[in-house]
Amino acid sequence: MNLRTIERSDRVPRHEHRVRRFSRDYELLTELGDRYAVERGEAEALVRSVTERFGVPMPDLAFNRRRRPDTGECWPPRSVIVETNSEDRIVAWEAQRRRTIPEHGQIRLGHTTMLRTIAHELGHHLVHHLEPKRTPAHGKVWVGRLDDAMEAIARRCEAQV
Repeated sequence: MNLRTIERSDRVPRHEHRVRRFSRDYELLTELGDRYAVERGEAEALVRSVTERFGVPMPDLAFNRRRRPDTGECWPPRSVIVETNSEDRIVAWEAQRRRTIPEHGQIRLGHTTMLRTIAHELGHHLVHHLEPKRTPAHGKVWVGRLDDAMEAIARRCEAQV
Protein backbone atom coordinates (compact mmCIF):
# COMPACT_ATOMS: atom_id res chain seq x y z
CA MET A 1 0.00 0.00 0.00
CA ASN A 2 1.47 3.31 -1.07
CA LEU A 3 0.22 5.82 1.52
CA ARG A 4 0.80 9.44 0.71
CA THR A 5 0.91 12.09 3.42
CA ILE A 6 -1.43 14.88 2.55
CA GLU A 7 -1.52 18.36 3.98
CA ARG A 8 -4.45 18.86 6.28
CA SER A 9 -7.09 21.25 5.13
CA ASP A 10 -8.62 23.92 7.31
CA ARG A 11 -12.01 22.80 6.01
CA VAL A 12 -14.23 21.17 8.59
CA PRO A 13 -15.94 18.13 7.05
CA ARG A 14 -19.71 18.24 6.87
CA HIS A 15 -21.41 16.32 9.66
CA GLU A 16 -18.25 16.65 11.78
CA HIS A 17 -20.24 17.55 14.89
CA ARG A 18 -22.08 14.22 14.72
CA VAL A 19 -18.95 12.22 13.97
CA ARG A 20 -17.04 13.85 16.83
CA ARG A 21 -19.89 13.14 19.24
CA PHE A 22 -20.70 9.53 18.33
CA SER A 23 -17.51 8.02 16.90
CA ARG A 24 -15.94 5.12 18.83
CA ASP A 25 -12.47 6.22 17.73
CA TYR A 26 -12.46 9.81 16.57
CA GLU A 27 -8.69 9.97 16.96
CA LEU A 28 -8.23 7.23 14.36
CA LEU A 29 -10.32 9.22 11.89
CA THR A 30 -8.32 12.38 12.43
CA GLU A 31 -4.82 10.93 12.88
CA LEU A 32 -4.90 8.36 10.08
CA GLY A 33 -7.90 9.24 7.96
CA ASP A 34 -7.21 12.97 7.64
CA ARG A 35 -3.45 12.62 7.25
CA TYR A 36 -3.04 10.00 4.51
CA ALA A 37 -4.30 9.57 0.97
CA VAL A 38 -4.01 6.83 -1.60
CA GLU A 39 -4.11 6.69 -5.37
CA ARG A 40 -6.85 5.07 -7.44
CA GLY A 41 -5.49 1.50 -7.40
CA GLU A 42 -4.97 1.45 -3.64
CA ALA A 43 -8.41 2.99 -3.08
CA GLU A 44 -9.96 0.18 -5.11
CA ALA A 45 -8.03 -2.43 -3.07
CA LEU A 46 -9.22 -0.85 0.20
CA VAL A 47 -12.86 -0.81 -0.94
CA ARG A 48 -12.61 -4.45 -2.01
CA SER A 49 -11.02 -5.41 1.32
CA VAL A 50 -13.69 -3.68 3.41
CA THR A 51 -16.62 -5.03 1.39
CA GLU A 52 -15.24 -8.56 1.63
CA ARG A 53 -14.72 -8.19 5.38
CA PHE A 54 -18.36 -7.21 5.89
CA GLY A 55 -19.80 -9.58 3.29
CA VAL A 56 -21.41 -6.91 1.13
CA PRO A 57 -21.18 -6.63 -2.66
CA MET A 58 -18.46 -4.51 -4.21
CA PRO A 59 -19.88 -1.20 -5.48
CA ASP A 60 -19.07 0.16 -8.90
CA LEU A 61 -16.20 2.60 -8.54
CA ALA A 62 -15.83 5.79 -10.53
CA PHE A 63 -12.78 8.04 -10.33
CA ASN A 64 -12.51 11.63 -11.48
CA ARG A 65 -9.21 13.46 -11.77
CA ARG A 66 -10.87 16.79 -10.87
CA ARG A 67 -12.43 15.60 -7.60
CA ARG A 68 -10.65 16.88 -4.49
CA PRO A 69 -9.07 14.28 -2.14
CA ASP A 70 -11.54 15.13 0.63
CA THR A 71 -14.73 14.61 -1.38
CA GLY A 72 -16.60 11.54 -2.55
CA GLU A 73 -20.10 10.41 -3.39
CA CYS A 74 -22.04 7.22 -2.73
CA TRP A 75 -25.04 6.09 -4.75
CA PRO A 76 -27.31 3.55 -3.06
CA PRO A 77 -27.97 0.17 -4.68
CA ARG A 78 -30.69 0.19 -7.31
CA SER A 79 -33.08 -1.74 -5.03
CA VAL A 80 -32.90 1.00 -2.38
CA ILE A 81 -33.53 3.74 -4.93
CA VAL A 82 -36.47 1.83 -6.42
CA GLU A 83 -37.99 1.20 -2.99
CA THR A 84 -37.80 4.86 -2.03
CA ASN A 85 -38.83 6.30 -5.44
CA SER A 86 -40.85 3.62 -7.33
CA GLU A 87 -39.84 1.42 -10.25
CA ASP A 88 -41.62 3.59 -12.83
CA ARG A 89 -39.75 6.77 -11.86
CA ILE A 90 -36.40 4.97 -11.89
CA VAL A 91 -37.03 3.33 -15.27
CA ALA A 92 -37.98 6.75 -16.68
CA TRP A 93 -34.85 8.33 -15.17
CA GLU A 94 -32.64 5.59 -16.64
CA ALA A 95 -34.28 5.92 -20.07
CA GLN A 96 -33.87 9.70 -20.09
CA ARG A 97 -30.16 9.49 -19.18
CA ARG A 98 -29.48 6.32 -21.20
CA ARG A 99 -27.72 4.68 -18.29
CA THR A 100 -28.71 2.31 -15.52
CA ILE A 101 -28.29 2.74 -11.82
CA PRO A 102 -25.65 0.27 -10.60
CA GLU A 103 -27.19 -2.81 -9.01
CA HIS A 104 -24.94 -2.73 -5.92
CA GLY A 105 -24.45 1.04 -5.74
CA GLN A 106 -21.55 3.23 -6.75
CA ILE A 107 -18.79 5.10 -4.95
CA ARG A 108 -17.20 8.08 -6.71
CA LEU A 109 -13.75 9.24 -5.65
CA GLY A 110 -10.86 11.33 -6.92
CA HIS A 111 -7.69 9.86 -8.39
CA THR A 112 -6.10 10.71 -5.03
CA THR A 113 -8.39 10.23 -2.04
CA MET A 114 -7.98 10.65 1.70
CA LEU A 115 -8.49 7.52 3.79
CA ARG A 116 -11.25 9.22 5.76
CA THR A 117 -13.15 9.99 2.56
CA ILE A 118 -12.97 6.33 1.51
CA ALA A 119 -14.21 5.30 4.98
CA HIS A 120 -17.00 7.91 4.82
CA GLU A 121 -18.32 6.59 1.51
CA LEU A 122 -17.88 2.97 2.61
CA GLY A 123 -19.88 3.83 5.74
CA HIS A 124 -22.77 4.78 3.45
CA HIS A 125 -22.31 1.63 1.37
CA LEU A 126 -22.36 -0.55 4.51
CA VAL A 127 -25.51 1.18 5.76
CA HIS A 128 -27.24 0.64 2.40
CA HIS A 129 -26.49 -3.09 2.49
CA LEU A 130 -26.63 -3.94 6.20
CA GLU A 131 -29.25 -1.64 7.71
CA PRO A 132 -32.96 -0.97 7.09
CA LYS A 133 -33.67 0.89 3.85
CA ARG A 134 -34.57 4.27 5.34
CA THR A 135 -31.68 4.56 7.79
CA PRO A 136 -30.61 8.26 7.94
CA ALA A 137 -27.72 9.10 5.62
CA HIS A 138 -25.58 10.78 8.30
CA GLY A 139 -27.06 9.54 11.56
CA LYS A 140 -25.63 7.57 14.49
CA VAL A 141 -25.84 4.25 12.63
CA TRP A 142 -23.82 5.71 9.75
CA VAL A 143 -21.17 7.00 12.19
CA GLY A 144 -20.84 3.43 13.53
CA ARG A 145 -20.39 2.09 9.99
CA LEU A 146 -17.88 4.87 9.25
CA ASP A 147 -15.93 3.65 12.30
CA ASP A 148 -16.20 0.04 11.10
CA ALA A 149 -14.81 0.99 7.69
CA MET A 150 -12.01 3.13 9.14
CA GLU A 151 -10.95 0.35 11.51
CA ALA A 152 -10.77 -2.13 8.61
CA ILE A 153 -8.79 0.38 6.54
CA ALA A 154 -6.43 1.02 9.46
CA ARG A 155 -5.76 -2.71 9.87
CA ARG A 156 -4.93 -2.97 6.21
CA CYS A 157 -2.64 0.10 6.33
CA GLU A 158 -1.00 -0.30 9.75
CA ALA A 159 2.21 -1.79 8.35
CA GLN A 160 2.63 1.30 6.18
CA VAL A 161 2.26 3.98 8.83
